[in-house]
Amino acid sequence: MIPRAGQYETCVMLVNLQRAVPDVCEQDVAEDQSTWPMGHPMCPHHIRRMEDWAHRRHVDLTEQAREQRIEVLVREREERDAARVVYFARRADGHIKIGFTGSVSDRMGALRREHGPLELLATIPGGPDVERAHHETFHAERLGSSEWFLPSERLLAYIERLADGDQELAS
Repeated sequence: MIPRAGQYETCVMLVNLQRAVPDVCEQDVAEDQSTWPMGHPMCPHHIRRMEDWAHRRHVDLTEQAREQRIEVLVREREERDAARVVYFARRADGHIKIGFTGSVSDRMGALRREHGPLELLATIPGGPDVERAHHETFHAERLGSSEWFLPSERLLAYIERLADGDQELAS
């Protein structure tokens, strides 16, 4: 039941829940009914205690929710990264693209529509960090700031070893 104005003159907060018949505060209620939490008549002391509790509870829930959200995001990223691969693809002019994707077939289809025939040379597990490391490793062969690289002997030898199953190179 929601109290109406003037219905209560004393605080209805329970003071002792351990007793068979709980004690009620019965202090004079706050005059400003807009300060009563959820319309319940309370004394100023219990209003402050309720506000303090609500603030602490909100902070605790917020921190807990934030931690849970971070756990979910980390797990989603790990799952996404587990499905991602870094690929090495060569187009007709010999240039080699080093990129990453979650779907090699979809990515190759998109690249073929844009660049024409492509040959998938190798794939290794990894996402943007692994891709970036390869871009840095082969920066001398890089064409501008693109993800395309000149087919140097060093790059081709590396890709050939990957294609032969030397996954230790990718680490």
